[in-house]
Amino acid sequence: MDNANYGSVAHGIWSNSRNTVIAHLTIRDTYDNTIVFNGGAQSPRVYNVKLLNAGSQFIKGNPVDATQGVANGVVEYSILEYTAGPPATNHGPGSGIPTA
Repeated sequence: MDNANYGSVAHGIWSNSRNTVIAHLTIRDTYDNTIVFNGGAQSPRVYNVKLLNAGSQFIKGNPVDATQGVANGVVEYSILEYTAGPPATNHGPGSGIPTA
């Protein structure tokens, strides 16, 4: 969950599309977020996934602006887990902590 141990994989999946379905897979050991939805990704569905060892958020929704973001999302039959505890600090982009 830090660059020294997990390379340069910042995110697992990043979507900007309506009705995105992410199903039946495992995403693990990302440096930042495992799944990111931008504001255009209305009604996303995360189904039967295993998300392991996120460096920051397991699932993140980015707003379009202060009044509009991702809406009508569903997460079901999924596991979000740290196998050895959460990272001591988030060193992901935007954390204010230098990554190099």
